Amino acid sequence: MGIVLGVPLGTLIGNNFGWRMTFLLVAVLALVSIIGIMKFLPKVPTDRTVSLQKQFAALRGKTVISLHGISILMYTGQFTLYTYLIPFLHETMGLAKRLNSIILIFFGVAGVFGGWLGGWSTDKFGSVRTILVSLLLVVCHYSLYLMPPNQCPLY
Repeated sequence: MGIVLGVPLGTLIGNNFGWRMTFLLVAVLALVSIIGIMKFLPKVPTDRTVSLQKQFAALRGKTVISLHGISILMYTGQFTLYTYLIPFLHETMGLAKRLNSIILIFFGVAGVFGGWLGGWSTDKFGSVRTILVSLLLVVCHYSLYLMPPNQCPLY
């Protein structure tokens, strides 16, 4: 929900009140969260502690490294898109700046829906089929770029 609502809300606040106000709001929300955690979550006693060396040892597994690598690539791609999406829409399509937050909300909702659809599809058809169909859809999408612009306008 942070990406779905946080980025559009931060953009809206930044466009209307400046980027410093966005950072101030994030700092205030972080402080409220810390106070809420300290006040409402009970202290849980622990019988033993795990050394930092053992915690880092978990990172040696191929599965853990692969999952972290995929997460890093996914979030890098997502935030790179956030960086260039709005300027692209303004310069290429001539969209008004007042539509920034609305566009980002739709983008976030589409991301949540895509995550849900991928999970549902994996549960129903298995991960291999889901990945193959997803890759096929990506190939079909990119094949549209090979068509002449006057026959298939992409934007």
